[in-house]
Amino acid sequence: MEFLNLLNPTEEKNTEKSHYFIGNVLDNKNLIIKLKNLNKKMKSQFQLQESHYNNLYTTNLIYLGYFDYNTAKTYMDDVYKYLLTSVTNKFSPLDCQFTNFRINRDSTYFKIELQYKDENDYINQTIIPYLYQKGIVPILGEKKYNRKGTVDCIFFKHSNIIKSKKFRIKLDIPKDKFMISNLSLIKGTPVKARSGTPSIHDQMSYEVMSDYNYTFHGNLGSNKNIASLMNRSNNNNNENVSNNKSNINISNIPSSPFNNIQNTNSQNSNTNRNNTNSQNNNSQNSNTNSQNSNTNSQNNNSNSLNNNNRQNNNSKNNNKNNNINSKGILGLLS
Repeated sequence: MEFLNLLNPTEEKNTEKSHYFIGNVLDNKNLIIKLKNLNKKMKSQFQLQESHYNNLYTTNLIYLGYFDYNTAKTYMDDVYKYLLTSVTNKFSPLDCQFTNFRINRDSTYFKIELQYKDENDYINQTIIPYLYQKGIVPILGEKKYNRKGTVDCIFFKHSNIIKSKKFRIKLDIPKDKFMISNLSLIKGTPVKARSGTPSIHDQMSYEVMSDYNYTFHGNLGSNKNIASLMNRSNNNNNENVSNNKSNINISNIPSSPFNNIQNTNSQNSNTNRNNTNSQNNNSQNSNTNSQNSNTNSQNNNSNSLNNNNRQNNNSKNNNKNNNINSKGILGLLS
């Protein structure tokens, strides 16, 4: 008697292994058309053989791994759900643009991809390192990863023109801007089964897992006027903070992301403190010199008054600067 398959279709589907990424699907129709035309041009000009490309153009940020959906669901529920919520709560949708071509390869396929960045380079400098350090390293350990956001263009096995990753592609890059307004869990299922270790260079059918979709709705990002978000009342302090808005230190990202990221503006703060103290001292010296022409009793009173003023002014300046340093730029934004 044959055993019956007790798995229902959903359970059977959940046990199939796929590649999983964190990213965003491009929805700019004009840009998609240009990318498809670019692929055709590269295939012809560089004589690409056994080439393929995927069904969707995605802005890949982090590759999670190759496993079944139940494992991916656990990974998201226990780790990445919190990380992505924190990121999207802090940043607004990000305007991005392609910067350059890049060639990569594994043991079977070459891959031509386009790297991109947003206007303030938050994705490459802050978001990707954070998702890697807090989501990959504690679970999977140190492993190779793309330090910059990429969009896959075309994959190929052989070319009579391109022989290595060092080949320089001298073609025009699409100048269209595109917006990353959300981050999602993206499932990549290989179109054809292969022997050996599965590769992210295999042709895949991408699918967005709607249960894990996080929309950017924070204040920090290219679509917001950063200066208006700071609610600053002092013009001098406003300029100092604004000049350092991109200097975010991510070397020690806290468990709750971005709450304690410090702005590296200590040098500017020290300079401002010295300038302020210098101005106060010059003013006090001028007052003292003018009062020295008066009688001794007036000089004594003036000196006493100046000493009190100096102490009060220094105390106020120290309190003001300490307040800025303790908060950092993201503290002021929160």
